[in-house]
Amino acid sequence: MKAYFKLFLNQVLKSSLYIVACITTLILLSSPLYADSGKDFLSKEEQEWLAKNQSQITLAVETGYAPFVFIDSKDCPAGLAHDYMLLLESKLGVRFKEKRFPTLNEIFDKLKSGEVQIVNAVTNTPARSKFIKFSDPFITVPNVIIVQNNRTGPFKEETLHGLRVSLVKGYAVTEDFINKGLNFTPELVPDDITALYNVSSGLTDAAIIDLATASYLISTKGITNLRIAGETTFAIRLAMGTAIAEPTLNSIIQKGLAQITDAERKEIRSRWINASRGNIFADWRFWAVVISAIFALCAAIFGNILWNRALRSQVALRTEELTRETAALQKLKEELQVQNEELAVIEEELRIQNDQLMATEEELRSQNDQLMATEEKLRLQVCEQENSRKLLYDSEERYRLIMESVAVIPWEFNIPENRWTYVGPQVAELLGYAPEEWTTLEWWLGIIHPEDQVWVPAYCADLTSRGEEHSMEYRLMAKDGTIVWVNELVTVEMLDGKPGLMRGIMIDITERKRVEIMLRNERKRINSILNTVSDPIFLKGNDHRILLANPAFYDMFGLDENAVIGKTLAENVPANEQQQFLAVDRMVLDSGIPDEREETLTVRDFTRTIVTRKTRFFEASGERFLVGSIHDITERKKFEQELQNKNSELERFTYTVSHDLKSPLVTIQCYSGMILSDMLAGNLQQAEVDLKRIEGAATKMTELLDDLLELSRVGKSMNSREKIDMNSLVREVLLGLEGSLCQQQIELVISSDLPEINGDWKRIEEVMQNLVENAIKYMGGQSAPRIEIGLREENNERVFFVLDNGIGIDPRYQEKIFDLFNKLDPKSEGTGVGLALVKRIIENHGGRIWVESEGEGLGSRFCFTVGK
Repeated sequence: MKAYFKLFLNQVLKSSLYIVACITTLILLSSPLYADSGKDFLSKEEQEWLAKNQSQITLAVETGYAPFVFIDSKDCPAGLAHDYMLLLESKLGVRFKEKRFPTLNEIFDKLKSGEVQIVNAVTNTPARSKFIKFSDPFITVPNVIIVQNNRTGPFKEETLHGLRVSLVKGYAVTEDFINKGLNFTPELVPDDITALYNVSSGLTDAAIIDLATASYLISTKGITNLRIAGETTFAIRLAMGTAIAEPTLNSIIQKGLAQITDAERKEIRSRWINASRGNIFADWRFWAVVISAIFALCAAIFGNILWNRALRSQVALRTEELTRETAALQKLKEELQVQNEELAVIEEELRIQNDQLMATEEELRSQNDQLMATEEKLRLQVCEQENSRKLLYDSEERYRLIMESVAVIPWEFNIPENRWTYVGPQVAELLGYAPEEWTTLEWWLGIIHPEDQVWVPAYCADLTSRGEEHSMEYRLMAKDGTIVWVNELVTVEMLDGKPGLMRGIMIDITERKRVEIMLRNERKRINSILNTVSDPIFLKGNDHRILLANPAFYDMFGLDENAVIGKTLAENVPANEQQQFLAVDRMVLDSGIPDEREETLTVRDFTRTIVTRKTRFFEASGERFLVGSIHDITERKKFEQELQNKNSELERFTYTVSHDLKSPLVTIQCYSGMILSDMLAGNLQQAEVDLKRIEGAATKMTELLDDLLELSRVGKSMNSREKIDMNSLVREVLLGLEGSLCQQQIELVISSDLPEINGDWKRIEEVMQNLVENAIKYMGGQSAPRIEIGLREENNERVFFVLDNGIGIDPRYQEKIFDLFNKLDPKSEGTGVGLALVKRIIENHGGRIWVESEGEGLGSRFCFTVGK
């Protein structure tokens, strides 16, 4: 029996060893760790070079280039590019030394100095090619369009029309998109995660990020409401780089990369570039474990079958032995007749034992089946519990990461217990207080800014008592004394009709408030400047409507703000000016070329000469606007015209003075020589006559010089202006001329209601005296001489006049009589400066003077106005 039992054990042991060997072989064959690491694809020289220099080759690992190369939570290198490097090392049968660097620039410096030889994730550029030899790109990752799940359908670059798109500052894809001129609104952000959060929270409609980074961040940050909607035409192409002084190493790297199969590339890519990485069924390692488990289970079943077969074999052997013994006993029956009964009993016992053995075998088989069923059920329960536990953990961890990674502070407050049951850890970074420092309601009230303590507690208590949701913006005092603006959104949970729990989030809006204050101050400064500038300034939209104007603009048109903003104002000017203004506006808006020109503007029945300056600018949205200013040069033009007139008058004056002053000088010079001849001849009587003529010429010159001097003083020696009663002034003038008027028996007609004016009494008196003297002087042989002094209204202007019925003035000379030294009668008294003097005085008073006469013998009317 022992021999049979040993034989049975040996057979079971051999079967078990055979099964274990088969399972081990299958597992080893199915594991990628035992992939072929032969280097037959390298040349003999390359193999020798690699064997000789392997210990001196250092791989540079960039620590913060997730998901391509970075350091994971176990302080080990990881990433898409790093997996390629591990696979490359297995292909080459080597393991390179690693050295970590935080930035790519540091890696470049060490590559130049020879401290490192390989960098495994870098883009080929002309500048880098000077010191790096690049492999063919082994990673090509497109930039993709990320949108919320509720936006259906595929997206292309053209689909972004009119949307707000988050782009990372400094990225090449950002510059590419902006330069394409697509009609969308770019929102520049500092990094990729901010772009994703903007889309997730609805601040922007889409984001442009490379596929690998998007997949990694969506998975690690647990952002569940985003999807990849399409690809752009701009892709990232990464290669492996080696020091340019090591061409053999570059050749080895290139050949090693070529050994990586498409399946291996696809496996690495699916591991990192997948917006949802929670599916373990997509992981080959999961299936390797499952297959191994199946092989182990099959081996166990196979072993059990072998055990049963071995047991049957032993039973069969034992049965055969019993049969032989029975035959032997039968042969000895005659000899051992006495022992027949004993042998029969033994035979029956053996039969019973065999039945028992068969029953035991069946029972063992049933127990084995039950055991296997129980084992499978337990395995399924364990897997289900493990999956449930993992899902629960992932859900809790994802919720915790979301709540603690967003830029808001969640909190919960128990009202009956007067304590904070939860405050997000972000509060320590924002305010400097740890979450455990938030104890009671009174503690929170103590850190509210003093100015906000007046209203925040009462406002919050009132709405909380009614169970109403509410929000408020107020200031908190941080631990370091700085002021932080927050926007708090609060919900209230009622318990038994009373407020029980308050929950809310606290959002830092300090920067927004700072910008609002800055914009408000900037707006005040701009308004102050616009209100101070005396020139009209305006802003128009693309439809020519006024969007902004300063007070000077309102004053020019005589309108208030309500009548200007939103209007074109073109209807307030004549049609010809309207078309000109609109045409210039359209030209500037369409071409973008600034325009400056001199124009006429007729407003409120008064035409001004203006210089307009117009230019165009764009808002970030692409909307066009026109900015313009108006400079009124009417007075300058009037002054220029007056200056031109005065220059012309000065030319005439110079000519006239040189001519009229030369005549007395010629007389003096001529008669001086004649006196000398008379004196030498002793003709004293003739000399006396000549001296009288010289005296007359000198007197004439003196009168001319006195009149010229008086003319030059006009405008320089003006007295201060005052209110002048023209009735009184006329009476004084006529009183001084009473002798001449009585001598010629002139009839005077004087208006009794002459108005008051503002002016220089003395100069206006000179004007009136000169005009009345001229009327007396040129009365001619009129039998009934008459002079009228009066006033008439003409074009809303008061016109004074002196009317006579004297010799009149030919229309040809009606303008020339105001020129210097011009006289209607050359033989009359005076120098001809009087009317030129009158004209100068009137113009200095802002008025004008002219003469009206129907011709010789029909009298004259001298008219003048005086400015206000």
